[in-house]
Amino acid sequence: QMLALLLTATFATAYAKPVDFAPNSCGKISLFLGDTVRDLTKHCGCKPGFRPTSSWNGCEEVNECHLGLDNCHPNATCTDTFGSFGCTCKSGLFGNGVECDLDECASPSLNNCHAEATCANTPGSFTCTCKAGFSGNGLSCTRVLSPVKLTASDGAASDEFGYSVSVSSYGSSGDAVAVVGAYLDQDRGFESGSAYVFRVAGNGTAVQTAKLTASDGAAGDYFGSSVSISSFSDSGDAVVVVGAYYDDARGVNSGSAYVFRVAADGTATQTAKMVAGDGVASDYFGNSVSVSSFGSNGDAVAVVGAYHDDARDSN
Repeated sequence: QMLALLLTATFATAYAKPVDFAPNSCGKISLFLGDTVRDLTKHCGCKPGFRPTSSWNGCEEVNECHLGLDNCHPNATCTDTFGSFGCTCKSGLFGNGVECDLDECASPSLNNCHAEATCANTPGSFTCTCKAGFSGNGLSCTRVLSPVKLTASDGAASDEFGYSVSVSSYGSSGDAVAVVGAYLDQDRGFESGSAYVFRVAGNGTAVQTAKLTASDGAAGDYFGSSVSISSFSDSGDAVVVVGAYYDDARGVNSGSAYVFRVAADGTATQTAKMVAGDGVASDYFGNSVSVSSFGSNGDAVAVVGAYHDDARDSN
């Protein structure tokens, strides 16, 4: 009876308090018996991830995933391995499997970073950082332009290059277009005037792509005294309007304005000449000009000032 009691106590101890031995290194659970009982708890145990077999003569692997003994995150998949288990976050989440977080950077719809910002996922949130060449807080990024000086390729003394300027927004190509007036240039005669078109890259470098002159330009027109460029249309073009307020289309110094179509590469073509329907001498039509961006119907609107018009009184 004493021996039976000792065996029962030993088996209970082996199951309840496993020793850190290799699986099955001892074989059957054993007792050490000699002339006297030396050690009533001498036995083999099972490593974590294993348990005694039903017959208590060895160790068997435990499926922690099946038995719910894992510590995987609810949004992770548990995979049983020999003597252990692994946790893998489900698709769209990131982490070590014990902790899983939504990756807001996986889709633009999950974050509010600017188009020119980089999204970095963090536990429970995300950060936005403007890309190289842009500045801002990541939610709003503005292109940083390196200073560049524009000069006319054929510039000469007293051209008054830079008297008027206008620049477009960036087009789908990533470039912008700048227009610079030189109203005393002499291409079409003394002080006939001109305007220059430059393509401005994202890094701020600029290349002259065209020189604009009036198709019927003449001396003293002051073409280029005012300039304006629209944003780029869906077709990739922009519109430039150039004033020539000393043009004599409706009388001496009645004034006019010219319309040019500018492609994304900066090349330009004159498409129209505008004069006031009631224009007369000394109206100075074209002294100021402005052109809108393109509307949903594909058109733009141009406004031309005539500050010496006598509509309400002299000048």
